[in-house]
Amino acid sequence: MGIKLSKIQYMNPSGARSAVWSDVNRSEMAKKIGKSKSYVSKILSGKSHPSVDVLEQMSGLLGMTMEELNRRLKMIAVRVALRKHS
Repeated sequence: MGIKLSKIQYMNPSGARSAVWSDVNRSEMAKKIGKSKSYVSKILSGKSHPSVDVLEQMSGLLGMTMEELNRRLKMIAVRVALRKHS
């Protein structure tokens, strides 16, 4: 039996929803990294900043480097900050 892929959505820099395909969904990711689903959602929407340990765990689950995930999350955070000030 193959691995079922789930779409992990996050806000991209233009404000539109984007997604990364992974073999885990947000709930499973939260369980695997020992955090709440709401915390994972806050990270993926740019409303919270993960520690290096959490970033490392999430990037492994999403199949990307820590640098790539961190770059994407920083772009999301900038977009969120710009929305707050406009």
